[in-house]
Amino acid sequence: MIYERTLNLAKTIIKEKLSVRSKADEVIDLSKDEKIEEIMRAETCEELHKLVCEDFWVATWCHSTAFERKRLEGTRITCIQKPGRLGYDFAIRTPCTPARWSDFDEEMTSAWEALCNAYCGGNYGSTDLDAFETLSYA
Repeated sequence: MIYERTLNLAKTIIKEKLSVRSKADEVIDLSKDEKIEEIMRAETCEELHKLVCEDFWVATWCHSTAFERKRLEGTRITCIQKPGRLGYDFAIRTPCTPARWSDFDEEMTSAWEALCNAYCGGNYGSTDLDAFETLSYA
């Protein structure tokens, strides 16, 4: 079930962006020759990899609650052919670069401050659920 959901999400991201990123972090354009239609019909990561023609990754996006109109790179979905063996490493990866750590550190700090302010402020113990609306997105 998780595999199918992740595969479908990867295909949706590819359809939206019309590209993926290579292992060398270069853009691979997939907008030509009805490639997107073929990608949307792919049923396995092997089929997807064959259509892209090399190892690749895509990323989901997270909308920041700390900074208006800022988008954070979310989970990466990677598809890497295992060298010398059958199969593929089709995986999800969380932020794992210094730039991404910094972005998420700022985001989590802001979310923590919002949580502390909500619980330590005048609304502590309140039954007014609207008072905690900003926390539902943190």
